[in-house]
Parts: sequence; structure tokens; C-alpha cells
Amino acid sequence: MNIQIFGTKKCFDTKKAERFFKERNIKFQFIDLNEKKNYSSKVSV
Repeated sequence: MNIQIFGTKKCFDTKKAERFFKERNIKFQFIDLNEKKNYSSKVSV
């Protein structure tokens, strides 16, 4: 299973999700929406 977190480095919820997976030693990939402009148009909140 590949877990991907889409967010920004300063976002509280993104940090919370990263902490959740790190505490449980679960690998994940972080995708920074500030760096990947083409993703931000595909993701909505």
C-alpha cells in the first residue's frame, strides 16, 4: 500500500498526518502542493 499525503509544509493538518504515520512507523510520501502546481488544480478541500 502506498500512502500519499497532499498538503503544504506549514499546514497544521498535514503535520498532524505526518506525525500519525511516523509514530506508527508507516511509510508515506509527502507531496507539497506549493511545489507541484499541477496537483493543486486537481485537489480541492
